Amino acid sequence: MTGTGNPFNNGIVADAWSRPVVNVPGIGREVFELLLASLADVRAQRKRRSILIHGAPGSGKTHLLARLRAAVAAETADPPPFFCYVRLATTPSMMHRHLRASLVRDLLRKDERGITALESSLLASLAKETGQPSEPAQAAARLERLRGDAVGWDELREAYGEVCVRLGLDYSLARAGRLFLLHQHRAEVSHWLKSGDLPDTLREALGFDGLASRPEADGQERAAAEMVHQLARLVVDTRPLVLCFDQIESLQLSPDDRTGFFAFGRLAADLVDQIESILLITCVQSGLWPLVRQAITAADFHRLAQEERPLKPITADEAAALIRGRLDASPALRHDPRRDADPLWPIGADGLRTFLAEGDCTPRRLIAVCREAFPHAFGEPPAIAAILSDLFERRRLDALTTLDDTTETFVHGLAIMVAARLRVPVTTSPARPDVDLVISLPGRQVGISICNQEGGALASHLKHMSQHPLGLREERILVRDMRLPIPHTYRRAWEHWERLVTGREATAEGIPRIRAVCPSPELLASLEAVRSVSSDAHAGELECRGRTIPPHVVEAWIRSDLRDEQLDGLLAEIEHGPARRATSGEPARTPLRDAVLEQLQRRHLMRVEEIAQATAATPEEIRRLTAAGEPVFGTLGDPVVLVYERFGR
Repeated sequence: MTGTGNPFNNGIVADAWSRPVVNVPGIGREVFELLLASLADVRAQRKRRSILIHGAPGSGKTHLLARLRAAVAAETADPPPFFCYVRLATTPSMMHRHLRASLVRDLLRKDERGITALESSLLASLAKETGQPSEPAQAAARLERLRGDAVGWDELREAYGEVCVRLGLDYSLARAGRLFLLHQHRAEVSHWLKSGDLPDTLREALGFDGLASRPEADGQERAAAEMVHQLARLVVDTRPLVLCFDQIESLQLSPDDRTGFFAFGRLAADLVDQIESILLITCVQSGLWPLVRQAITAADFHRLAQEERPLKPITADEAAALIRGRLDASPALRHDPRRDADPLWPIGADGLRTFLAEGDCTPRRLIAVCREAFPHAFGEPPAIAAILSDLFERRRLDALTTLDDTTETFVHGLAIMVAARLRVPVTTSPARPDVDLVISLPGRQVGISICNQEGGALASHLKHMSQHPLGLREERILVRDMRLPIPHTYRRAWEHWERLVTGREATAEGIPRIRAVCPSPELLASLEAVRSVSSDAHAGELECRGRTIPPHVVEAWIRSDLRDEQLDGLLAEIEHGPARRATSGEPARTPLRDAVLEQLQRRHLMRVEEIAQATAATPEEIRRLTAAGEPVFGTLGDPVVLVYERFGR
């Protein structure tokens, strides 16, 4: 920390990959030592261990995971344990897909040598198969030899096949691992590992088997679960897996919602049953712990919480050490004379006694007390509504440039918005496999079906819906990311899409019973910001003056104070249909519109005449289409001369 700023300004560790400002060994020592001892047990005896940690908001649960992650990274073991951190900001019906994406994200992180955990795991298993030392320090050199010498790979081909058979890796994952090792098509392989989805032509070019899964939600979940198990088997072949679940409170959409906790219990128990050499760690707030415990079956609970440990309130000595540590981390304050006069500056002995007497003796609360006592601290903090609005806007702007998961963002974000604004029941685990979310409005049910699949998977998904008619009082909204064209080669997909969305069946109020929504990047960013803020509130990660902002306050803010035209328009679409949409009309998805976008995604910037020739349209048709306000198209010239893609994925 540099400068003369307030060293107590930041009291929250965002995730386990963040580097805490300071560590006080005494805080959470008992739990931390249990984690280290359990990891040693797992390594030595290939045991399955599970530990549940509970504590008040701000007690340091995520901080403790960050300390463990740093300890794992510093291990000199050969090879070191693999650490995976999962924030459960998702819905029960997407939990395995969320875990798959989180696991792959951490497998693709590079170490100080530039080697990903996926590469080091593959190399270690190959070394084990051939009876050679894994030599992690030589991993980079071995990779270079493999990639530069075809003969070198030929010598390992049979051993690689034996590894895949021994670990039960299917053909597509085995193929993906080989391509990744040899530095071929890494972007495409990474995307497939995370999502299981690729265009048919690319899937065939890479040599992957058929469809990754049935395109319906339950099929995608099963495929994601199988991928998680396969990747976990690869990891634990040569090292322990440390799998940390944080913010499980985010699974709850309403105060009495237990669906997510039950589903998490099933998932966690399955992992402990299926994976050897795993240390599974779950963090939960103490206040919500009884509800979580009731929602999980006794058998599942026994597997996910072989041991429970609370994070205790900090003591006077630990509080003093935390204050010293924060000040020591600031070069400008490390030798400040005010510290000589008062070792507990800036709050002093009286301030510390008051803090301890008031209860809520958590590190976050102490940091907030010191922040307010620090000289030149700001005066009265802004109102909670202003804090939340500012946080929403910052998260929204971040999401505009980083968001790549339309499905989870749309379903989870919409569920939170509907529960807060419309205050009607929301089902995140629908009975129908082709539905991702069900919204129960008075006298009718609206099913949300995400249609972001590629190739044959999209056609199969749409065909399944067209063959299963809606029930009485049922409606369906098909959602496909505005940035995802349906290519002209997907003839069957287009036929099913147009048959579904151009049907004439309507409700008594004149609302089409099946309709399409193609969310813009701005709408998706707003939904991501909503779910991010709400998830942090459920996990106790939002604070004002050191006091936790509870979920019901955030829900009230969403209902009464959140102002966002994109979100208002989406809710109007769901409740009243397209005629009552609050925002300007969204251009319809047509074959020509998607053909133009498909061309631009290949070349990014094109002349109108080039696009017309490639799409068998006239230049005037292209000009009318691209100048009509479609968010994904940017134009130059008047009349339009050049067209470019405004939002890439």
